[in-house]
Amino acid sequence: MRFLVDQMLPVWLANWISDQGDEAEHVRRIGLSDAPDSAIQIEARRRQATIISKDSDFAQPPGPGVPVVWVRLPNVTNKALADTWPRAWPKVKAQLEAGEQLIELR
Repeated sequence: MRFLVDQMLPVWLANWISDQGDEAEHVRRIGLSDAPDSAIQIEARRRQATIISKDSDFAQPPGPGVPVVWVRLPNVTNKALADTWPRAWPKVKAQLEAGEQLIELR
């Protein structure tokens, strides 16, 4: 699976996902830090990637082939996110494999 991690989430998340055996990139590393959502959607579609974002603008999947993991955790520390993410990841992956287009991580 491929993932594109949005600006509101830390770069280490893309690294962690890559360490689990999937492809992941952070928008900051590919020059899309300040890009509008539409540019991120285009890039995700080009990469055939799932967008991971805290941005509620992505609550509606941007169309066929661009699933979204909408991180709805409140403003948490990086440590809290790092503690939560590994526990949630198997369920997120299972939902994506089942064809879900919008996954809410709470």
